[in-house]
Amino acid sequence: MATSKKDILELKRKIKKNNHNFNRICGAYVNAEREIVLTFEQSFLDLEEDELYKYLDIASKVLSGTVGNNLLQIKFPSSEMETGGKQQFLMGLRASELNNPELLKTFYELVIEQYGYVGNFLILMYFGNYDIMTKTSDQLKLDESEETFKYMLCAVCPVVLSKAALGYRSDENRIGARIRDWVVTPPENGFLFPAFDERSTDIDSVIFYAKNPKEPHSEMMTEVLGCGERRTATQKKERFKAMVKNLKPTEDEGEMLYEDLQSGIESFLAERENMGEETPVEVDRQAIIRLSEHMDVPEEVCEQIAIKIEEDLKDDETELEMLFDKKAVTASQTRHATKNLLNEVDTLKEEIKRKDQEMENFTGGSGIDVVVKVKEGKESQVESRLIDGKRYLMVPVEGDEVVSVNGRIR
Repeated sequence: MATSKKDILELKRKIKKNNHNFNRICGAYVNAEREIVLTFEQSFLDLEEDELYKYLDIASKVLSGTVGNNLLQIKFPSSEMETGGKQQFLMGLRASELNNPELLKTFYELVIEQYGYVGNFLILMYFGNYDIMTKTSDQLKLDESEETFKYMLCAVCPVVLSKAALGYRSDENRIGARIRDWVVTPPENGFLFPAFDERSTDIDSVIFYAKNPKEPHSEMMTEVLGCGERRTATQKKERFKAMVKNLKPTEDEGEMLYEDLQSGIESFLAERENMGEETPVEVDRQAIIRLSEHMDVPEEVCEQIAIKIEEDLKDDETELEMLFDKKAVTASQTRHATKNLLNEVDTLKEEIKRKDQEMENFTGGSGIDVVVKVKEGKESQVESRLIDGKRYLMVPVEGDEVVSVNGRIR
């Protein structure tokens, strides 16, 4: 099983201003010296309206982005499911419904010790209960609860100084420098525990959130949650690009190979879509070799790529769609179009050169300025006349006869 986009959207719909299921919220504000400045714990319903809406907005951000890139489902190793393990600790925190100050303090200290962020930040913990309604086969909800999903949602938000600006100083009735405040920004990282998987509780997994998939803060996965590191789709794509480019001796050759390979991936995926195949393609040796049928890349090169894939990405549950790079396809198309255009220009230059040579051969290179060529039998109709002191050649044109001067129809 795996958490799907549908699962995330269902849960996210329960984080609305007038339709949320949070019971409690706790937090710790940490300064740049990694000292806890303050902590708070309170019922979610006791929050002032403006504050409640802002906390809901932060929670919603932890469930935003693309599954497989911003949102990663990671499993706990068996060692972390035993007494003293990270999963067991989170289970205890969840069972307390965030009402155990000592467990909360331990969690905050773990995040502060391991989180690789420089500056002030706010750790937020939410606890909620979601009654999962039974659905019929046609996806209509029945008015009965199938399961209660008890969960915690964590958000780690940078806290930064507001920008310096001018503003109205009401105490002095003048325009002056605005007082700069420490502002809580959208979360950089967070997680949902347990995972919400196929509309059910999965205590063996956690959904990890990374705002920046290029730098997801993997220490949160490994050290705070105790899970193995899992790459985002962005990281996989960058690693794949590096592997492909390293197969060529120069940067430019490597870039061209990568672009052409991406064109092959696009063609391959489009073919599958046309055939109505919806099952994702797992990246393995066979899938990469099959790409050679869709592009002008030798099969032996695809074989080399397949070997690299097996060494690096195959065990990371990578789907071919994750490696697709539309910008690279566009670059490949532009490069090939430019190449074809240059070939056409070269062909036209050769044609002009050939025509010039034919003309020179025709005139014998004698410096003749005007050459008249007429169809056979019409030579006798060409005559020379002097008009207003200038000499003209007169060629009668009859009926549907076509006249061409230096290749242009007149």
